[in-house]
Amino acid sequence: MASGECEIAVTNSYYLARLMRSTKPEDVAVVNKVGVVFPNQQSWGTHMNIAGGAVARHAKNQANAIKFLEYLASPEAQNYFANGNNEWPAAKGLSIDNPALKAMTQGQPFKSETIPISAVGANITKVQQMLDRVGFQ
Repeated sequence: MASGECEIAVTNSYYLARLMRSTKPEDVAVVNKVGVVFPNQQSWGTHMNIAGGAVARHAKNQANAIKFLEYLASPEAQNYFANGNNEWPAAKGLSIDNPALKAMTQGQPFKSETIPISAVGANITKVQQMLDRVGFQ
């Protein structure tokens, strides 16, 4: 986009946030040429990558595994991910300190879609078939 090869691109926001937080002149130049639009912020929200964690049924240390997952969902860990990897928090209602993420939404809260994971899983084959039909790789 910054080189003028296209007018619109779809990307994961953390790539742009990395550029926004860079002090390299070439990165600053790119950031100054592009804008950010998150779709559906007034309606159902923007798609987010799906990540999850679980504890295996026969895990030798289930109690500590559960504590670790609880920590990952905590405000402290979510802010760590937001600042360290430019990821939006997975837990709802958390305030983040990342200046690039805040700039992308002009300081407004980011609204992620709320499609149940079961619906995503039930439709994954159909989605892949559509992507195959249009040649998306």
